Amino acid sequence: MIEVKEARTATPNLSTTPDLSGVATSVPAFARLGNQLIEDAQQQTENHFRSYGFLENPAAQFLLLAITERIILTNNARSSGHINQEEAIAQRLLASDMLLLLGGVAHRYYMFNRDKISPSLTLSEEEIQEAHFDFINPKLSRQLHAKLAAIKYTLPESSLPVAEQPYRITVLNVLSQPGSKSGAEVNADQLNKNTEQFQARFGGQGFCGSAWTIKLGDMSLAVFPIDTARAILDGKHPEKLTHEFLHTQYPLNTVGLGFFMLFVEEARVKRLAGDDRSYPDIDSFAYSLRQMTGMDLMTSAATVSPDGSSNFLIQSARTIGTQRTLELATVLPDAYRNADTPLPINISSRLGNAPGILRRIQVTQNQSSRLAA
Repeated sequence: MIEVKEARTATPNLSTTPDLSGVATSVPAFARLGNQLIEDAQQQTENHFRSYGFLENPAAQFLLLAITERIILTNNARSSGHINQEEAIAQRLLASDMLLLLGGVAHRYYMFNRDKISPSLTLSEEEIQEAHFDFINPKLSRQLHAKLAAIKYTLPESSLPVAEQPYRITVLNVLSQPGSKSGAEVNADQLNKNTEQFQARFGGQGFCGSAWTIKLGDMSLAVFPIDTARAILDGKHPEKLTHEFLHTQYPLNTVGLGFFMLFVEEARVKRLAGDDRSYPDIDSFAYSLRQMTGMDLMTSAATVSPDGSSNFLIQSARTIGTQRTLELATVLPDAYRNADTPLPINISSRLGNAPGILRRIQVTQNQSSRLAA
């Protein structure tokens, strides 16, 4: 699992909007709207964002264009009477919330909405780093790193990046949940106390579970509570170690605050790590999507490339359309909907989560069948 936080990497603070025409012309649905889409997207940029450096990322450009297209389609549907005023307002509010997540710290109203997005975003990078390093178990961290080094030799070359990104395997003297059996030499009462203190450092929010990955500066930490680490070292669930390592290598959720593309990122890592245990909701969705459209989500997402996000979005749009692709980039896996991220969870719910995407694909296919009859 990935813990999402404010992006603190340096990005160009551009004062003029980047050229969107390259992405716009590469997607047929965008190209059909012509200059209107690009002009409207530039207007949305000026209205919502303080700086535009994040839009140098082609994936961010795609999402901006898709959100703008959604607004245009909503306005057209309202003008033609296909939806009522309440439905139009709901869609415009949804698009506005998507733009907030897309821009993140570059959004004009980010500071006013930070708690609404996730309370943990109020923490500084220094506070997050100190909380993790105060509970580190150096011995088990080294052992788990050695375990990963051995596992890497067994992975197919296609699952590994050509240029490995900086990462660190970190085991903490905390439990995946209070009361868990650690299987370790650390006193159980002390571990429960550590776990409570660790969670309290974050106001009781986030940074919990069987494992997570977090970006701190140029380094990604793959973090394992002590009970998870001991289970992996004892030969149980080795795919969990590979899974978290791969989250550190060219993840797909690099736009804005990192909430976009989480569903697809977990699908990517499941495929690359050979992980058949985690995220059964993704397996179910991928099976249904393949049956309905022929699109193989796992294969399409399985990349260790810096261009992986934009390539996936563009190819997906050509198969299931721009709006279903935008929704796929926005919905959350079931496990993430238990986290304290109110706005991303709310947006995902308003879309009907992943099953909602399948329902809309089915409706479109039924309409096409009737027209062809």
